[in-house]
Amino acid sequence: MHRRPGALLTLLVAMMVMAAACGSSDDGGGAVETTTSAPATTSAPATTSAAPTTAAPTTSMAAPPETTTAPAEVLRIVLANDDGVGAPGIDALAVALRDLDDVEVTIVAPADEKSGSGASTTDGALTAAAATTASGLEATAVDGFPADAVIWALDNVDPAPHVVVSGSNSGQNFGPLQSLSGTVGAARQAAQLGVPAVAVSQGLAEPIDFAASVSAAVDWIDDHRDEYLAGDVSLWSINSPTCPDGPQGVVEVPWGPEWNDRGGDVSCDSDLEELTDDIDAFLNGWTAISELAIAG
Repeated sequence: MHRRPGALLTLLVAMMVMAAACGSSDDGGGAVETTTSAPATTSAPATTSAAPTTAAPTTSMAAPPETTTAPAEVLRIVLANDDGVGAPGIDALAVALRDLDDVEVTIVAPADEKSGSGASTTDGALTAAAATTASGLEATAVDGFPADAVIWALDNVDPAPHVVVSGSNSGQNFGPLQSLSGTVGAARQAAQLGVPAVAVSQGLAEPIDFAASVSAAVDWIDDHRDEYLAGDVSLWSINSPTCPDGPQGVVEVPWGPEWNDRGGDVSCDSDLEELTDDIDAFLNGWTAISELAIAG
């Protein structure tokens, strides 16, 4: 049977509708319900308006200036003696004094031994020459007495010394012996010319050891440094006995002008407690330090 094209198209559409209806079941039949969620609302970002912060101004503190300690004033020492420039006592004392901080030691001594010359001086011009001590320290040797050596030093050493030290002498110069001593004579000459001075002597012994008198002298100079820098004029004498184990100690006592038959032997282990003067102290085993009259 011949059908028209329009009818055929209509039939075809009807068949497609029926097929679609038959494809639906009871549990899933009918139109599929689709749930469409409403789009999430997007909140506008919260705007936090913070108050502007102003940093505290930075204060630039300048570093404190460095504190500096002024250098200590150099203590100038002239070292003399009466045993001569080449004697062991002046060399031992020179070496020890040079070990002190902030000192300058200039050695000016007689060219040869002039023990027992007291305060003797030479008339006329003095002559001097370069020399060395026993250990090779530079020195000046004066052709004259111990007091001459000091006079030459005070005329020629520039800048001038703050203190003159004389010694260490081989042999004690305590009591009445001090007036005969060239060691004391040199120191007294300095004091009379306006420069403080110290005479240093070691008690005779065999063998002689200068350690005690040198130690006492160095300690004395160090302890009285400020006085010497200030120019306070004074005259002191140090006498140390030579004891096997060293003196019993150091004591400051008056100078003893009279011998008073006290003998001459040193008792290094004496227990005498009352030491009246430098003679008592020395004979009983003590290093005696005494102030002497500058006039002599």
